[in-house]
Amino acid sequence: MIGLDPLTTWREETGRKFLSLDFAPVGDQPFRFSIEPIAVSDDVRICRIRNSPGFSFRDKALAASSNLDTLGFVYSLSGRLGIQQQGQEMQLLRGQPIMLDNGIPRHTGSSSSSNRITIIVERKHIFGPDCGQGPLFDSPWSRPSQALLLLQRYIAMLRASPLGSSSQQLTTLSCQHVLALLRAAAAEQLAHRRDSNGAEDLSGARVRLAQADIRDNHADPELTVDAVAGRLGISARQLQRLFEQAGIKFTESVNDLRLESAHQALASPQSSSRTVLDIALAAGFSDVSHFNRLFKRRFDATPTALRSRGHNGGNA
Repeated sequence: MIGLDPLTTWREETGRKFLSLDFAPVGDQPFRFSIEPIAVSDDVRICRIRNSPGFSFRDKALAASSNLDTLGFVYSLSGRLGIQQQGQEMQLLRGQPIMLDNGIPRHTGSSSSSNRITIIVERKHIFGPDCGQGPLFDSPWSRPSQALLLLQRYIAMLRASPLGSSSQQLTTLSCQHVLALLRAAAAEQLAHRRDSNGAEDLSGARVRLAQADIRDNHADPELTVDAVAGRLGISARQLQRLFEQAGIKFTESVNDLRLESAHQALASPQSSSRTVLDIALAAGFSDVSHFNRLFKRRFDATPTALRSRGHNGGNA
């Protein structure tokens, strides 16, 4: 029995099956496509991709079947990198990034061997659930902002000193740092493009980014306006003004997310062995009495009563 060639094997066993990608080679060099994980968590995947001359692509059929709602933040470590997305053809210089929508058709590659960094993250962690594509997707990022430089240097450091599998805690922390820097870089890029046609209002963009940050970090009992503002690169007073203009109250937003998280845990059979105190602390509350009052006001039932109804008198 004659074996399949390397490209066909990769296409059937890896590309289309797990990555929702195909590959079109350029020239006659042997096919090669490797993915080197740098740091991976539930929210962020940072990897180095190297391939032989050619273009990885996601056509309409693959995009429709993948149902992806993730973004790919990409920059080249070698020479020029070609990108085709939404009918636009672009060339990235070495180190120049672009944000790609993984849910739409696109081509990425080069007529020579390519070597690139890709950060894959859910859209909601950068823009929030209601944000459209906006101006960050229409062209390469042209402004080398401070946050962007820090992000690329941080990833270079992770590549130089691999964490391996020995410390999941350090890996998770590193991914959180990458996500925070990526969010800050996106905010700076939006500010740079605020006068572009169809660009989002800068204030609105910052509010969306702040809301995404709060969603990601609401379980941190030390979460403050100062911490969120710092990750966005603006002052706490400026962020407070933006929230006031948008009719948002920081404390209420944080508590709402924490209450929803606690409600889900209390209603879940998988959490039946956990105490109410444990669930409250895990949601971000540091005072169980305060948690009980807010919970009763929000859901018209105490945490213990809700659990009793849901689990027929399970442990509280």
